[in-house]
Amino acid sequence: MTLTEKKIAENHNEVTIVLDPADYRAEVEKTLEKYRKEARVPGFRNGAIPAGVVMKMFGKEVISNKLSDATSDILQKYVTDNKWQLLGKPLVKNEPPEIDTDLNRQYPFVFELGIFPAVNVQLPSEKFNLYSIPVEDGMVTNVIEDLRTRHGRITEPETAENTDYLKIKFYETGANGAKVKDGFLGGSSFLINGLPDEEIRTKFTGLKKNDVVPLTVNPEQYKTLSLLFHTSEERLKEVTGLIRVNIIKIERIGKASPEDESFKPVLSRYGVKTAGELPDAVRKEFETVQSRRTDQFFLEEVIHWLTEKTEIPLPVDYLKILFSATAKTEVNEADPYFNRYLNEIRKEVVIKALMQQFDIRVTEDELVSHAGILMQKEYPNLFGSGTEGGEEKKEEYYRTFAKISLGRKEMSDNREKMASQIFEKKLTAKLKETIAYEKKEISNKEFNELHHHHNH
Repeated sequence: MTLTEKKIAENHNEVTIVLDPADYRAEVEKTLEKYRKEARVPGFRNGAIPAGVVMKMFGKEVISNKLSDATSDILQKYVTDNKWQLLGKPLVKNEPPEIDTDLNRQYPFVFELGIFPAVNVQLPSEKFNLYSIPVEDGMVTNVIEDLRTRHGRITEPETAENTDYLKIKFYETGANGAKVKDGFLGGSSFLINGLPDEEIRTKFTGLKKNDVVPLTVNPEQYKTLSLLFHTSEERLKEVTGLIRVNIIKIERIGKASPEDESFKPVLSRYGVKTAGELPDAVRKEFETVQSRRTDQFFLEEVIHWLTEKTEIPLPVDYLKILFSATAKTEVNEADPYFNRYLNEIRKEVVIKALMQQFDIRVTEDELVSHAGILMQKEYPNLFGSGTEGGEEKKEEYYRTFAKISLGRKEMSDNREKMASQIFEKKLTAKLKETIAYEKKEISNKEFNELHHHHNH
């Protein structure tokens, strides 16, 4: 095997790998021998298929696979030895070589690589704002009232009110009032005060079970009608007559009392035993959430500043190829979407540089602990309320469950997300230790406006 490297531009390299027979022949012969013994081919006894027949039937596919495996391993080792981090996947530059059954020939492969720039991040000397959002009493009350509603008892009142759910059936009628064959029909359910159009909300308020409401398909009410009928605006445009709506059921959710049995899961979810403790627990969770939001904003502001001030030599031509492959169209540097893509990569470069500068790592133990806490919060009674051994034993059960869950292949995305959360928390803490900031109190509404402006 020979490997040569050519620099196309800064952080943009071309790597050529030429595989010799010694790099793939043994693996090909080993696989074909296995096929020879195990394949079932009409006209030949099992295990007695001539090697030439096996080569003719499977040779090209096996050679192609082994060449791919060999080049991937060699390229990965080369990248690791050079301590590179790649931008996207390596791009195959040359046409795939034509495969034949001659095991004595060489095969060339040419790749383009984009490499994460190694940058020197100078931390700011200027002061940043670190906001705090006080929890207003109304926010706590609203959450508790919402929880009471969601855990309330469902009744079927005689007359519909604005806050009730309706279950309906509907069908399209013509000018003569008859049902249109193959017309618009179906069933759905909706919350009356969840409909945007006041005129339509009024039509359903005060109705009783089995009442019928004729609706005209007015283009100005497409949004409300699409919500009501669970359909698209395009489908509504095809309706030419009236829609006859029949009320099948009226449902009302009465608010649960904090002392009700149905409300116990809420108390458990917030880690309290009595309804009197709930407001403080809700307030504490709000404070945690608001602190997380302001910390995230602080981190974004610092990263944005560093991205603007740091010289980051990106391999733009290489990234154009990557972006074009995803967008399935040619792009140029003036394309706003491409510029947004470049900016996100610049941020990623800065974050990776900070990770190395502060030596931030996420350990497996930290990941398991984090997952265990999340699972305990999401499923507080998974191991029962009276676990033998008390809270310490209960936490151990959740950690064990989290460890098993994180080991499953389908959890890889969640695992990566949780690792990112831990990393961001550590990075924010490090930045707070090393750069100057001023604490500022701000209302929830003001912060939302600030955040909106920041993102646009």
